[in-house]
Amino acid sequence: MAYSTKADIELAIPGRFLAQLTDDTSGITVNATTVSRAIADADSQIDSFARGKHSPLPFNPVPDSVRRWSVSLAILNLYKRRVDLQVPDQIKIDNENVMVELRGLRDNKILIDDSGSDANEANFYIVKKKQSQPIFQTNSEKTGRLDRYFGPNDGLDDE
Repeated sequence: MAYSTKADIELAIPGRFLAQLTDDTSGITVNATTVSRAIADADSQIDSFARGKHSPLPFNPVPDSVRRWSVSLAILNLYKRRVDLQVPDQIKIDNENVMVELRGLRDNKILIDDSGSDANEANFYIVKKKQSQPIFQTNSEKTGRLDRYFGPNDGLDDE
């Protein structure tokens, strides 16, 4: 099951550009096979970041954030086919953002919420881990010496 469709790609970029990116002979009609290949490659890349972090794969149902990642990566894959074309800055920026999110998924800094989807939500949330840093305490005689070290599990409340 693909995470995005040709229709999703067509919503993201105009049809004439999609035809130029996919039709190797005339650049007039959209080659659905080429679009499908670009989507499959994008989805494979997403799965490689999600493998071991989300189970089961593939995502089913597909969260909106995963669909958005698939569309962005597939469009970049289509541009990569055309070395003679300049990749638009917005597509570069979108892909950089997708890669940051995918790295966050891989590193357990974000988690996918696939329990339901809303087109206005990202379908993932950022995991905030409590930083456990040692707490040092000076003595009461104001000499500035460190009398006691409190480790991260010594029962002190973090402020």
